[in-house]
Amino acid sequence: ETTPSTNSSALTKTDYPRLNWAQMTPLQVATQLGFVNDENSTQVCKGYYVEPTFTTVDAALQADQIPIHASADETELSLTGDSVLKGNVILEQPNQMVGSDLLYINRDANSGQIDKVDAYGHVYLRRPGELVIGDHGVFNLGDKTGQMEHVVYRRNLTNSSEYITSLDDTQSKVSGVNAWGSATQFSQTEEGIIVIKDGTYTTCPPLIHVWSVKSS
Repeated sequence: ETTPSTNSSALTKTDYPRLNWAQMTPLQVATQLGFVNDENSTQVCKGYYVEPTFTTVDAALQADQIPIHASADETELSLTGDSVLKGNVILEQPNQMVGSDLLYINRDANSGQIDKVDAYGHVYLRRPGELVIGDHGVFNLGDKTGQMEHVVYRRNLTNSSEYITSLDDTQSKVSGVNAWGSATQFSQTEEGIIVIKDGTYTTCPPLIHVWSVKSS
C-alpha cells in the first residue's frame, strides 16, 4: 500500500507527495498492487492479488441512500460547502474505497448530497478486483466516474465473483486473469468503461514482463 504523508497539516492542492513509478523496481510495483507470487499456482501468472474485504451494497437502497464513511487525522467538516480531510484519509462506500493524504468533499448546493471528491497525494481507488494508485484524482461517488493522474492500475478481467475469494475477515484473494499497467491519465467515463492515456497494458504478472502494449 502507498505510504501516507507524515505532515498532514502542510498539505495543499499544490504541495502534496508525488509517486515516481519509473524509479520503482518491479518488486516495489508488485507490492503496491498487492501481488503475491505463488510458484505452486496452476495459473499461468503464478500468483494472485490481495485486497481488503469490502462491505456489500444493500439492493433496496437508492444511489443517494448508500452510506459513506469517512476517517482522517484532521477534518474540517461542512454540511453546505466543501469539507477538507487531511492525513490517512479513507472514504468508504459499499464496494468502493478512496484513500489519500488530502481530500476535498464537495456537496451539491441544492440537495446537500456529496457531489464529488478531489483527492491529492498517495491517492488510491479500490473496488472489488480493481485498484488504481496515483498522485491526484477526482471522483463522482454517485455514478462511479472519475479521473486519476500518473497511475499504476490493476483490474480483474474475468468478471466473475468466483475469482475473488475470502482469505480471512479482512482480506480477499483475486485470481483469474488480471491486467495491470501505468498511465499518465486513467479515466472512467461510465461504469465499466476505462480510458487510458499514455499508458501500458499487460496480463503478465508484475514480476515477469513477457509482453505489454503501450499507448500514447
